[in-house]
Amino acid sequence: MLQALFTGSHRFADIRAAIPGVSDIMLTRRLRELEAAGLVERRVIAASPVHVEYHLTQMGREARPVLDAVIAWSHEWITAPGRRHRRHSQPPASG
Repeated sequence: MLQALFTGSHRFADIRAAIPGVSDIMLTRRLRELEAAGLVERRVIAASPVHVEYHLTQMGREARPVLDAVIAWSHEWITAPGRRHRRHSQPPASG
């Protein structure tokens, strides 16, 4: 969810499109949780028609290196279906 906001998605439909398989209910819950945690700010834009945007707060923006590190770690250690671990495909280090 934060990853979608890092890429510039700010409207509900854009965020939903960036997260395969997420339901409207689940997305709404997560956005509310992130807002309550201080990572996301919900902005109501007084336009015709009125629309809502979600933006990262300073705290949310500062979480990016942490999230990037977790994503890199998961690519290294979490096996996707039909794939071997990258680390496990290497011979054990001798020492």
